[in-house]
Amino acid sequence: MAGNGDDKLSREVAIAASLEENGIKLKTKSRAVAALDGLVGAMLDVPTAFLEGIAAKKRVRDSIDEQLRHAQAAAAEEQIAGRPELGGVLIDAVLIDRARKQKNAAGVAIEVVEAMKALPPPGAESDSTEAPSDEREHLDDDWMNMFIRYAEDASSDQLQQLWGRVLAGEIQKVGSFSRQTLRFIAELDKETAENCEWIASFAVGDWIPKYSKWETGDSLLRLVDLQRLGLIEGVGAHGPNRRFPIEDEGYSALFAFGKGLIINGPPGKALETSAILITRLGQEVFSLLPQDTSGKGLRRLADLIDKTDLTRISFGDVRHEGGRWYMASPETLWEA
Repeated sequence: MAGNGDDKLSREVAIAASLEENGIKLKTKSRAVAALDGLVGAMLDVPTAFLEGIAAKKRVRDSIDEQLRHAQAAAAEEQIAGRPELGGVLIDAVLIDRARKQKNAAGVAIEVVEAMKALPPPGAESDSTEAPSDEREHLDDDWMNMFIRYAEDASSDQLQQLWGRVLAGEIQKVGSFSRQTLRFIAELDKETAENCEWIASFAVGDWIPKYSKWETGDSLLRLVDLQRLGLIEGVGAHGPNRRFPIEDEGYSALFAFGKGLIINGPPGKALETSAILITRLGQEVFSLLPQDTSGKGLRRLADLIDKTDLTRISFGDVRHEGGRWYMASPETLWEA
C-alpha cells in the first residue's frame, strides 16, 4: 500500500472537499483530517472514497481483500523459502484478522464523513447559545486509541454508522463523548438500546417529566434498569422536582430541541412537576438517537401540567437571534 506524503495530501484534500458545503470551520476540518488519518492512515489508497461516501464501502472492502491475498501469498513464499515450521496457519489467521479490522475501520471512516456532512452548520443550534470555538487540532490520544479499537470491531453497517456518528460528534465538539460513553456503546445490547429510545422520546432537554403510570409494571422495570446503568437519576417515589415559575411578563418558557412551550398565567405562580434527570452519560448516549423534531416531549409535558389559574399553553418552533428567543407561528395546545 502507498503511504507517502502525496497520498496523505490527497486524503486531506478529499476529506476537506467533502466537508466544504457544510460550512465547517477550519479547525474542525483539521481535527477531521487528523482523526481519520489515525483511524485508517494509508489504508485507503483511493482518497476519493471519502468523496463517494457509502457507495465506496464495497470497493474499499474488495481492495483490502485483494491486499490480504497478496500478503498471504508473500507470507507463503517466505515460508517455503525459509522456515516452514513458523506455522502458516497462525500467520494466515493474523493476516485475516488484520484485514477484518481494516475493513471495519475503513467503513467507519466513510460513515464519519457522511455524519459530518449531515451535522447542522456551526451556530445553527436553536435551543442553546453557540458553544465557544475549540481551537484544538487533534483529539485526545487516549480517547482516539480507545475509539479505534472499537471501530475495528464494528462489522455491521449499523455499528459503523453508530461509531461514525460518535467520531463526527467528537470532531465537531471535543469532549462530546467521554471514554465511559465509548465503553457503554461498545457493550450496548438490543434491549437497552430500545429502552433508551423509549425514554428519550419523553425528554425535555436534560430531564424527563415523571408520569404516574410509570410507578408500576414494565415501565418501572425499564426505568430502574436505565438508572442502574447510569443513564438517568430520580426513579422512585422521592425523586427531584422541576420548578418553572410564571415570570412578571405573565408567562414561563421552556425550550428543547428547537421547540418551545409558552405557559401563560398569573405572575408569581409556581409550576412544578416530578422529574427524572438525564445524567451526562445518558445525554451523550441519547444524542446518538434520531432527533425528535416534533417536540413530543414538550407536548406531553403540556398535558401533564396542572392548569389551575393558567390561561393558555402554546407550542412552536423557536429561533435564537440577537440574544433573544422567538417563537414562530405558535400553536395553542390548551386555553382556559
